[in-house]
Amino acid sequence: MIERKVNIRRNPPSTFLKRIEQEGGVPRETDGVKVIKAVFSATKEKLSDAMRKEIEAVLPDDIKEIWKTA
Repeated sequence: MIERKVNIRRNPPSTFLKRIEQEGGVPRETDGVKVIKAVFSATKEKLSDAMRKEIEAVLPDDIKEIWKTA
C-alpha cells in the first residue's frame, strides 16, 4: 500500500485537528494527523461501504482527505 502524504498544514488547521493535538492525551510531538488516521482506519474496518461513504460526504475537506487516506 502506498501512503499519500496529506498536507493540511498549508491551510489553517481545523478545530478538530487542533483539539486532537492539544487535548488528545498524546505526547506533544505526536502529529495529530497520524492520530486521526489511526482512529479513522480502525473505524473504517468496522463500517459498511455505504456508511463509509455517508460519513465521508459530511466531513470538512481537510478532514475528508485524512479519511480517504486512512
